[in-house]
Amino acid sequence: GLVMADNQLLEVQMKKEEPPPVHNRAAELVIQRTPEWVKSTGNKASVLVKKIVECCSNHPHWKVRKELLNFAYHLLSRCHKSLKDSVGYLLEAVVGLVNDESLEVKKKSTEILRNIADQKLVSENKAFTDVLSENLHTLATALPRLMRSHDDKNKLSTLNLLLGYIKLLGPKVSVVLNSVAHLERLSKALIQVLELDITDIRIVEERRACIEGASGCHSSDLCSSRKLKRNAVQKRHFRYFTDEQIFTLLQQLCRVLGYYGNHY
Repeated sequence: GLVMADNQLLEVQMKKEEPPPVHNRAAELVIQRTPEWVKSTGNKASVLVKKIVECCSNHPHWKVRKELLNFAYHLLSRCHKSLKDSVGYLLEAVVGLVNDESLEVKKKSTEILRNIADQKLVSENKAFTDVLSENLHTLATALPRLMRSHDDKNKLSTLNLLLGYIKLLGPKVSVVLNSVAHLERLSKALIQVLELDITDIRIVEERRACIEGASGCHSSDLCSSRKLKRNAVQKRHFRYFTDEQIFTLLQQLCRVLGYYGNHY
């Protein structure tokens, strides 16, 4: 953050000092922070930032996730121009933890996003909501592929990110959904994710158990109670995920879209 800080790089460019003459091999190691060097270093740093975000976003300890937020905000607030290739990854890390299970992490994420929006750190030429809208559109486009290729842990992270974008946009999400192409893409993505698995033999076995349980009832009251109990135990089997938390998160996504989307 110190070497790539935007204010320091601006001072270096304003001074435009001539590089010192090279008299020995040690002098050759002196780095001049030229625009070319900044661009090259920013490209290389984005690879590391991406790896850090991927590693820490789903870390089981809440303190690691909270420190990831501090790391992201530190770079966004001080190096958002010099590390412009990393801004997308850093913003993704912050938004993805808006719905974190830890209250401390959730509170920190919301606070950072508020500061980012107020200080207009994400982009000089675009409003914060425009950046969120673009990210929402990109994520919705890739959602079916991500849900087919990742394990349940990564699917939870992806859906939390999607939910975070929608919650942050709030009523402004209707602007994104007013586009027929965007609305159709997001709707198809959710429908594909919720595709039921009709090939699993467990479906037949559970259904048979329910029928046998019902046929063995003699008392109507007893029969009704057993039917309700067995129906409650019987699970839905989805094609692309098995974790019940994912289904709960998808339900929450649909509710938030219905609340803010103004579509019927």
